[in-house]
Amino acid sequence: MKKSKKTLKMLIICIICIAAVVVINMVKKPSDPFQSSSNKLGYEHIEKEELLNNPKEDCDSYYIYFYKVGCPYCEKVEDSIKTYARSHSALYFVNMDEKSKDYKKFDWNKFHEENDIEIGKVKSNGKIEYYEGESKEKYTKSKEKDEYGKTKRYEIKKADKEYLKTNKKARKGYVYASLETPNIDYYTLTSDDEVTIAGVPTLLHVKNNKVDKFYFDSVEIKPLMEKLNK
Repeated sequence: MKKSKKTLKMLIICIICIAAVVVINMVKKPSDPFQSSSNKLGYEHIEKEELLNNPKEDCDSYYIYFYKVGCPYCEKVEDSIKTYARSHSALYFVNMDEKSKDYKKFDWNKFHEENDIEIGKVKSNGKIEYYEGESKEKYTKSKEKDEYGKTKRYEIKKADKEYLKTNKKARKGYVYASLETPNIDYYTLTSDDEVTIAGVPTLLHVKNNKVDKFYFDSVEIKPLMEKLNK
């Protein structure tokens, strides 16, 4: 009897230890995949003041990658970014978990209120009834460019509680083509200007102290990296 009690006690202790390890792993923040290092093989981070005037590049072209640790969209491009970094030194990093205060936030609410388009309504059976001349394909396959030459990327969204938080002008129960391509003027940016970051991941390409290309979200960055890594 004493032996069985001792065994039961040990079993309970083991279960508690295993549960504790599981909980710790769940709450533990993932490590920075692009942690700054003085090692030549490490990832080099850059400060806001040097974004356009990087003394290490001397007017040559380079990329700047903005990310956050644990961001699911950043994780989609992590491997391709690492692959590029292994063979290219002209790639610099900004961890927005640490540097977000240095950058201006993009006003997504205002952007959606001004640019999202009502294209239909949700029927009682939950299906979408598009207005005449409107369709999902019209927007998801759109080749239309914005004022900065970026292809406009839309997502079709029903105006539920979550969507109404981002577009207060929307009508509940209706359907919207929601524009997901931020209209940020990086091309005229100078070292004296505030730098707006719409979110992560963001990738800027700098040439001759000017941003000449920019990519937002994994859907734009991953194809670019795959092309560059060939």
